[in-house]
Amino acid sequence: LLGRVRQRVLLVLILAAAGAVMVGLGLLVFQAATLRQSLPQGVSMASVGWQLVSRSRWGLLWLARQLMLLIGAGLWLVARHSYRHGEAPSVLIKVVAAALTLAILVVQALSGHAAALTTGTALAVIADSLHLIGVGVWFGGLVSLLIGVFPYVRHRTGHTAEILRLTWSGFGRVAAPAVGLVVVTGLYATGRQVASADA
Repeated sequence: LLGRVRQRVLLVLILAAAGAVMVGLGLLVFQAATLRQSLPQGVSMASVGWQLVSRSRWGLLWLARQLMLLIGAGLWLVARHSYRHGEAPSVLIKVVAAALTLAILVVQALSGHAAALTTGTALAVIADSLHLIGVGVWFGGLVSLLIGVFPYVRHRTGHTAEILRLTWSGFGRVAAPAVGLVVVTGLYATGRQVASADA
């Protein structure tokens, strides 16, 4: 049962990564089209897109995030394949996939408001990264339970109480600190980025 749950969750993770890559491509097209409007006539969209990706901080972070999402999707696909065949993925796959997930969140924080602060930027980016990790653990855990566990609970009425007890108690031990992390880092970011209560 646990292997099937992991397969379902990894499938959703792979689809989410593919969706994020597509949204990222759409964002690049939007940014290039917006930038192209301010340039002289005759400049191609491809040229603007290339300049944006290769010569701007935003573009380099965009490219890093896109590549990490593609590599992550590949690793998660390998892990799912392992679970489908009744084996656990190697420790190396798990460690690299976890490190890549963290790196994606750090790159996202580097492209956000925290990175634009003029003082205390490093601490703000760290707090933003921790905020994203907390949200990912909490919300990702809820989605994992919803997609991975609940379909099996509906069909296994004899074991429903035991499955729910094991999953919710395990999730609760991780979710409570994650929500605390979200609150603390969110308050910190609000204090740093919002000038006054009227803003």
